[in-house]
Amino acid sequence: MPVRIVSLGDPEQGFFRPVRAPYSLISPSPPADTLEARVFASIDDLEAGLSEIAAEVDLFHTQDCISRAAARVRTPARTCVSCAPCTMWTTSPRRC
Repeated sequence: MPVRIVSLGDPEQGFFRPVRAPYSLISPSPPADTLEARVFASIDDLEAGLSEIAAEVDLFHTQDCISRAAARVRTPARTCVSCAPCTMWTTSPRRC
């Protein structure tokens, strides 16, 4: 299955380490004053970026609560597959 890594980061700087998989970096908002505001801004930034590629991928696999919340861009036709601590969105009925 083809894989693409998606993360918040500066697209002009590239990923923070060498990776063999293709990746997309989503520009983050400027840092907010509080941790709570930073978390919600990260969710909104990831959601906006993921919505741009949602039609190109069949599966979202998330590793944390921020990216899991951002993965809400999937359509109701897609199935949410959850297993702690991750969530997968897929068109397949397969479960973890």
